[in-house]
Amino acid sequence: MRAKAETVLCRAMINAINASGRACVWRQQSGRVAVKRGWMHLAPEGSSDIVGYLLDGSGRHVSIEVKDLSTGHGKRGASAEQTSLLAEVAAAGAVAGVATSVDEALAIVGFCAQSRAIAGCRCRLCAGPAEP
Repeated sequence: MRAKAETVLCRAMINAINASGRACVWRQQSGRVAVKRGWMHLAPEGSSDIVGYLLDGSGRHVSIEVKDLSTGHGKRGASAEQTSLLAEVAAAGAVAGVATSVDEALAIVGFCAQSRAIAGCRCRLCAGPAEP
């Protein structure tokens, strides 16, 4: 069985972020799935695809919504539930965003794939200095 394009992209993002040493992240499933005797509830609807924490000593939460622009679903962007949750966790002090590429996911956690730098990069992806 072939993996969906967004699943492949999500795995690549997770591997790159973890390899950067900037954060520890993993895949988070949301919604619910049928099991033998009913339903198993996962993370709430609208929860981000990738979650984790920064390894800079702050332990700040990381929340990244993955969108693959090669699919119709990905081209529509984040849902209202996803956008709302990202705004909520960012307002609480988390690092949060929507990523459509590995470089964008790395930039969200403050790591620039172009310069291989952890902080202070001013490339177009990072859009200014990263937070310490």
